Amino acid sequence: MKLAITLGLVALTILVQTGSAFAEDLVYHGKNVIESPPEFAGSAFHFIINGDKATVVSAGASGLEIVRMDIAPSEMCIQTESTLCFDGGVTEVKNPQIHQVGDLISFIIDFTNKKQIGTAKSGPMTGMTVTMNIDRMNIKSLEPYSISVSREGGFAGFAQKTMTFDSEAGMIIITEGESETNVPLDEDTIQEIDQIFQKSKLLNMDSGDYPANEGSADYFAYSLTLDQGIFQKQFTWTDASDGAPEILRELQNTIWVIGEENIPMPVDIPIYDEETITEIAREFVVSSPTFAFDGMEETLEFGSITILESFPEQHVIDATFTSSHGGYGDRTDQVVTQVLTPHIMEIIISEGAVISAVIDGEWDEMNNQFVLKAPN
Repeated sequence: MKLAITLGLVALTILVQTGSAFAEDLVYHGKNVIESPPEFAGSAFHFIINGDKATVVSAGASGLEIVRMDIAPSEMCIQTESTLCFDGGVTEVKNPQIHQVGDLISFIIDFTNKKQIGTAKSGPMTGMTVTMNIDRMNIKSLEPYSISVSREGGFAGFAQKTMTFDSEAGMIIITEGESETNVPLDEDTIQEIDQIFQKSKLLNMDSGDYPANEGSADYFAYSLTLDQGIFQKQFTWTDASDGAPEILRELQNTIWVIGEENIPMPVDIPIYDEETITEIAREFVVSSPTFAFDGMEETLEFGSITILESFPEQHVIDATFTSSHGGYGDRTDQVVTQVLTPHIMEIIISEGAVISAVIDGEWDEMNNQFVLKAPN
């Protein structure tokens, strides 16, 4: 019986992560049953972990036996999601049978095969190894976590879209192709998602793939990935799958709906009407070097506006005017012909600013030079 308790301590500490805050953030309650040696087979124990403390509870000849321990990660193995190992030291015993304060125990936990192996390092059972089956367990981590849910397919064949809830940042990150949008959440919404996550008990579920029923078509395919401390879980299913836990659908749908409902509205883009575009063009023309030198203001007129298919929008407008001399630009101190010269300036405006202005297809008014043309 005593040995069983020793093994119980092993199970107790199974969830403490190497050295760091994970040990302080892990809560575990489980039931283990001894498999060997035969003389202890079938003995069951309850295990409770709270950070770096462990408690084993079992029924003994003297009543309910309670063993409390301090636990810490062991160097016997590399701590992973599937394998953990620990060293424990007994600090308190109630109704003791074999364990005494100061006894040392080491153990390895194999989550994949739901096994635990414990070895007594000191005390009456020194050197004895016990193998246990993990019968039931409830794992809870208080560490920050992220849950990514994705969707693709359907009748229209939508590309994959992913929403990742980050509990620490308090936001949902929406990824679609190369686009990424951060959606900040208020405290009530964060708690809404967290409540469903805690209800789901994903850490106690095996990762699983639930394929579509044979012959199904035009369905959405979903995936859900949890990342919390050393634990990672992944689940996939479809609209046409049987057996997928309903809590997966509920968690996926909650994050999805909240993400879509809280997408930040785009920053208002100014709308430029024809009058505004014309006025922007007028201000540019009258201050441009060519017109400022000898443009005749009474001849200045503007044509209709064309909107190009671009983002942001680009507006094209022609300005016609007559100069009293030939040539382009500021011709001060230059020899110029005194002849009335009509011009057409094609102006392109984007987001309220002139980005191009070419006169007669020859002169770049913004760069004060002839338009560069490819050689024939």
